Amino acid sequence: MRVSEIMTTQVKTVSPSDTIQKAAEIMKRIDCGSVPVMDNDRAVGMVTDRDIRGRFPSQVLYDKIGRDGQCQDGCPGSCQYHGRSSS
Repeated sequence: MRVSEIMTTQVKTVSPSDTIQKAAEIMKRIDCGSVPVMDNDRAVGMVTDRDIRGRFPSQVLYDKIGRDGQCQDGCPGSCQYHGRSSS
């Protein structure tokens, strides 16, 4: 079996200037543990859910974001956990 037979082809990415919140939101929304970091068309790294949890041991940032990308607190406006409007 080759990698091409099992790989994800519609890859979601982040840029080096994106927030950690955005990366966590993407991972939760698409139910994956890592996101490639792209600078223009060049892969420059990976960020993983483990990277995020390692820097935020309480996991408040990661756990507040549901699979739908919305704050689990049901924030009506700008959410402090993922830095964007949840409406």
